[in-house]
Amino acid sequence: MSLVPDCSCLLCGNKNWRKIAAFDKPQPNEKSFGVDPYYRELWQCINCGLFVNRHDHDISQIYDGAYRSGAYETQSGSRFQKIMELPFAKSDNKQRIGRINDYVRISRPQASHLLDVGSGMGVFPAGMLGGGWQVTAVDPDPDNLRNLHEFGIACIDGYFPNVELEDKFDLITFNKVLEHIEPMVDTLAGVTRFLKPDGLVYIELPDGEAAAQESAARQEFFLEHFYAFSVDSVALLARRAGLRVELIERIRDPSGKYTLYSFLSCI
Repeated sequence: MSLVPDCSCLLCGNKNWRKIAAFDKPQPNEKSFGVDPYYRELWQCINCGLFVNRHDHDISQIYDGAYRSGAYETQSGSRFQKIMELPFAKSDNKQRIGRINDYVRISRPQASHLLDVGSGMGVFPAGMLGGGWQVTAVDPDPDNLRNLHEFGIACIDGYFPNVELEDKFDLITFNKVLEHIEPMVDTLAGVTRFLKPDGLVYIELPDGEAAAQESAARQEFFLEHFYAFSVDSVALLARRAGLRVELIERIRDPSGKYTLYSFLSCI
């Protein structure tokens, strides 16, 4: 069985792919979300380095609740509090907030209004709210929305960019979100409707280049991820979405995840 991509790369248009690995069962710590029988293949665009998961599974509905319960097991206040109390050196979220605030302080010192897309359990928007930002969250999961509301965060139920928002924002963030969305270019391009003229977009994506050097079985390539990235493919994603790259950096998070983050703005 082979699921070789029969289409051009959605970022660079290349039609040449290389097969990285095939998996007939979930990898260690990977959730199958009820998929049975399990099978997927990991392919990489030879030109731009984009990684693509190929499979026949319908995972379109997992973010309506199954992803939260499958990936996090619980949405209890104790888990949220435990993450919030992690020290800076061990917290992906606190380090994310720190680098965003450091960058914004220099490049957009008047910025104060944030739209966070795919907010999940709310750790990031709660942290930004506590730091003085005015925060709006977009998420499709009703349990997430209830918790976000309890934190005092304005919530929008739905899938970005198919939402109604009256405001324009200084900063729009996608933290480990776009890799879960098959039409990721159109999703990212939607920021132009809601971003102020001098606004900023921040994205975090799984660093497939760094992860693949260790193992194709790593979480950066798990079933729920349509894509993992290279530096070149992040730049192409921004360009295809009508955005300009201000900065791309690669890091390894305290949790061990290989991550590419980028600050983008309108062309």
